[in-house]
This record gives sequence, C-alpha cells and structure tokens, in this order.
Amino acid sequence: MQSLTDHRGPVHRQCSHRCQRRREIERGKPLFRFHIYNDVETIDHGGKQFPNLGAACQHAIKGARDLMCDGVRTGEINPSDWIEGEDENANVTLVSFGDALNVRTQRRRILGVSSR
Repeated sequence: MQSLTDHRGPVHRQCSHRCQRRREIERGKPLFRFHIYNDVETIDHGGKQFPNLGAACQHAIKGARDLMCDGVRTGEINPSDWIEGEDENANVTLVSFGDALNVRTQRRRILGVSSR
C-alpha cells in the first residue's frame, strides 16, 4: 500500500505513539493528512505534522514526484492524478501530478550544433 507518511513506527517504552503525537501537536505544528488519488484511492489515517501549509504542500509535491517515478519506469504517467492535503480543520489543498512537474518541450542545442 502506498503512503506518504509512515505513522506505524516503533512504540517507545517510555511513551506510547499516541502520547508522543499528543505532545507534538501541543507544540503547535498542525497535522496534515495526504490522500492519494491515482489508480486507487489511498486515504492517510495517520498524518504528519508540518510547521505550515507551505511545508505540507512541498511534501505533497515531493510525494507526487516519487509516485510518478514508478510510472516513468512502466511508461505511464497520468498528470491528472492528485494528492489531497487536508489539515486538522478539514481545509483541503490539491496537488495534481502535472503541477508537480516542469515539462520542457523545446529542443536544446547540443555542443553548438543547430537543428536547422
């Protein structure tokens, strides 16, 4: 199963995962969940904390690029697939896979040779 966050890390003896997450939230970092919509829907139930929306968006862009790498290997990328970032207040930000790319279509000159 694909995921951008891994919330199933080891539970420390001195503090359970839930207790640790509660302390992190109390520090003021908002929790974001990243739901992936490509060939299948993958809902993020754990989430990950970021200092602000910009940092969460950068995480979603990197995640979209990572997921597209698999598509490059098979020769199939759908730029209309997307990742939905949702904060604790249910505010949603969408990052389409196409928006995570800078596609160049112009030819480049190679070693000073023109393509006339």
